[in-house]
Amino acid sequence: TERRKNEILQSRIKATKTLAAFAAGSRKKKPVLLNASAIGIYGLTKNKTDRMPPAFDERSETDDDSFLSHVCGQWEDSTQAAVHNGNQVVLMRFGHVLGKEGGMLKKMVLPFSLGLGCVLGNGNQMMSWISLDDLCSVMDFLIEHEEISGPVNCVSPHAVTNREFSKTLAKTLKRPCFLRAPACVLRLLLREMADELFLNSQCIKPAILLEKGFEFKDIDINSFLERIMV
Repeated sequence: TERRKNEILQSRIKATKTLAAFAAGSRKKKPVLLNASAIGIYGLTKNKTDRMPPAFDERSETDDDSFLSHVCGQWEDSTQAAVHNGNQVVLMRFGHVLGKEGGMLKKMVLPFSLGLGCVLGNGNQMMSWISLDDLCSVMDFLIEHEEISGPVNCVSPHAVTNREFSKTLAKTLKRPCFLRAPACVLRLLLREMADELFLNSQCIKPAILLEKGFEFKDIDINSFLERIMV
């Protein structure tokens, strides 16, 4: 609903402006501001064919056509007080953060363990992800590298399709994955958020982290899931 959309937007903007003002007002060593928005800022790519969608990195243009991209753009703009003060401001853009104890993966384990895991839509949509361990390491890395500022994509170098992810998770849990959730059903239940969250691609590359020498621990989705799901 429009009311819920506004609540989501304002919760990000108000908190970030408060933190940015605090960072800008510090009279001692200027604190680092790590802002956590999302790769949704690049917009969404529809999956009409099996061809690999275009990949985006930090130098790619952002988009303001979707709700999520609009939120992320406003979110990042809310850091300007700290930017103008000369603080190190890093605009972290999260992909899907995967960890066993929470977030998206925890919600998926139960249905997949019951053999109810499914592919969403046609399954061709690209999913850019990062392990929770790697994300924490990224934050340490950014604090240690004062020269890094501006947008930083926090994703593994290797995005996967929804089909690959779903079938790999099912295989790890030793369960089948032969069900499919049709796009029309998801859109009926979730309206526009079905496309923004589940059905369209986001193939994102962590160019800045790779250029600066960050070493990812979890790159392959199969080995990652096998490691944490034991």
